[in-house]
Amino acid sequence: SPRIDLVLLSCHLAGGLKYICHGIMFKFVFDHSGIYGGDAFAMKSAGHELRALNKLAECEIKGIYLPLMTVIDYKGFRVVAQSICPIRGDDTIVYGSSDGGRTVHVDREREISIHIASKLLNLKPHKVGKQNVTISFPVDVEGHVGMDGRMYLIDLARLFPPEYYTKPEKGQYLWKLLRPEYVMKFHKPLSSDAMTRFGMTDYKAHNADVKEATHHLLNVTIPEMAQKLERGKKGLLRITREKPKEIVQRLHREGINMRFLGYVRQHVTSQEISALLLMEIVTRTIKLSLRAALRHEMEVKRTVLEEPYRRVVVLYLKKVLEWSSESEHFWKVEIKHDIMKQFKKAFVDEEESEDYDLRQSFYSFSHRRQPSPNTARTLGVVTGSYTGVANRETIARTNFLIPLFRRVSRAVGLAFSGKVVQDLQDAPDTFELVAADLKGFVTNVKHRTLVAIAQAQSYTLQSRSRPVQKGGGRERLFEVACKKYESALRASPGCLVVLN
Repeated sequence: SPRIDLVLLSCHLAGGLKYICHGIMFKFVFDHSGIYGGDAFAMKSAGHELRALNKLAECEIKGIYLPLMTVIDYKGFRVVAQSICPIRGDDTIVYGSSDGGRTVHVDREREISIHIASKLLNLKPHKVGKQNVTISFPVDVEGHVGMDGRMYLIDLARLFPPEYYTKPEKGQYLWKLLRPEYVMKFHKPLSSDAMTRFGMTDYKAHNADVKEATHHLLNVTIPEMAQKLERGKKGLLRITREKPKEIVQRLHREGINMRFLGYVRQHVTSQEISALLLMEIVTRTIKLSLRAALRHEMEVKRTVLEEPYRRVVVLYLKKVLEWSSESEHFWKVEIKHDIMKQFKKAFVDEEESEDYDLRQSFYSFSHRRQPSPNTARTLGVVTGSYTGVANRETIARTNFLIPLFRRVSRAVGLAFSGKVVQDLQDAPDTFELVAADLKGFVTNVKHRTLVAIAQAQSYTLQSRSRPVQKGGGRERLFEVACKKYESALRASPGCLVVLN
């Protein structure tokens, strides 16, 4: 095999371990310094950086250049791949701080472009550092004038402000941020350094703004969004059968973080919408649990062989999919404890009780009511008639487990045999997951939005250049282009480049 040379670039407190390989900078995302409160939260920070890059790029500000960035998830771990900018640390920095706010640089000529961007992003200029220097972005953003004379912005993970809190959690200002879509439409600008030690000058005013924004999100935006979901229920249920992530995209477009799914659920009365929201909560909880289990197994076994990791996945999913005493305990106790760690207000009515099997919430919100055909069709493909109580419950249970299995597989990066879904559909009560069903692990990759947009534009041009004829490829190319545009919208909801 070819030799791979890794060069250790740096190991900063929040930046983590960085290596250079084949002209690309790779960062292994984990909480090596203990400042995030856990590896899962460090991974969220990497997602925030990619989101910030996308939103800043959409501003199209002349004079600001950004690195390419890709987030790669594999076997519970996250790696960031980033293009190397032509900069040299302290020799080229002209904006922000590279030492935790002790030294703050502001080049007033270069700062004009950043100030324009902050206006578009609705970010508030504020004073930082001992010098009380006014900046528009978070203090730990770095702006460098590169060897080519261009200004590059890096370390943008904290570009948008954190939510307000009264009970601090470790490192939450690094990962519990407000979404760009919400910040950009709020009625007043917000400071990126609110709720942090960096924004101590006028901190009461900055924190009060964030408090107002957070309260408005919880008490106005979320209830209004719940009403929108219910008013458009018929269309949402129809679209969700083809696009399971539709409800997520709608929430993101309104600037609602997925950690608030429980709050949204508290405001809906529709059984179908509530089931969709619970499906997303359960999927994300299982994803986080499986990723943590895989990382733990790697820490213990320290082997590249796949067998130990396959075993971890199969043993966990057996509890999710099979009908057994272990599965009953999972749905009555284990999954609920995990959900409560990640989502506040996730449960309604009797769901929180350890006597309640959470699977019932997907086909009945009480022990007396049976699922409506619409509910079951929403959650999957119905393959039987609704005659008899036992048959109704079997069909509804099947229609809940199959989409859940598919979504968890995609989210974690698992490749299963196609026979699994068929057997689960045909015999849900006797289904058994075996190690041979798991074919392997696959990578989940997220790029800058511009990658998907460029691909979509290329396929669109190729489609237009072909004649209108049966089997000529014109329609197929156009369908691929549409999927790429949809991918860009998932990464950056409300992206005007795509919508226009």
